[in-house]
Amino acid sequence: MWKTLCLGVCWAALAGHVRAQTADPVRAVRAHRERHEAAMLAELREFLAIPNVARDSANIYRNARAIVAMLERRGATARLIETGGPPLVYGEIGDPRRPAILFYCHYDGQPADPARWATGDPWRPALFSAALEAGGREMTRWPVPGERVEPEWRVYARSASDDKSPILALMWMLDGWRAAGVTPPNR
Repeated sequence: MWKTLCLGVCWAALAGHVRAQTADPVRAVRAHRERHEAAMLAELREFLAIPNVARDSANIYRNARAIVAMLERRGATARLIETGGPPLVYGEIGDPRRPAILFYCHYDGQPADPARWATGDPWRPALFSAALEAGGREMTRWPVPGERVEPEWRVYARSASDDKSPILALMWMLDGWRAAGVTPPNR
């Protein structure tokens, strides 16, 4: 699912942006994803391992700082904005005088009862051979760079789909743009 999500977000962003500098940006993004899918999965795994219960301020700040670092690795100017509660993460790419595209995602999550969690620890990402409902079994190892990620594999962890995978899908969109030679629309 995460590959579909990433490709879907990248495709939507690329389709609306006509100044692509390559003849086939979708093919370039797909090739980039295929070359880096194990690394993308590792980045998701690392992010999911940070507990994100809103009232746990130490880990909320770890999440926020992780997002800032992800943005900065992708060329954004990023910072935390203090709110008196969980900080906002603000990142900017491109010319601030040009029209902006705003993406919003929350990074805090709800508490989870480990006794009711299939893997026992909600913040230990687990890779399964297929969806639990389809009889998927937990895999003993994660792929390493260069190895393929099978489309049926599923990652289970607290906040995997709401909202950490979408946050990373946006990061991967930036990577895909760069790989496809696409200039962000506000440059």
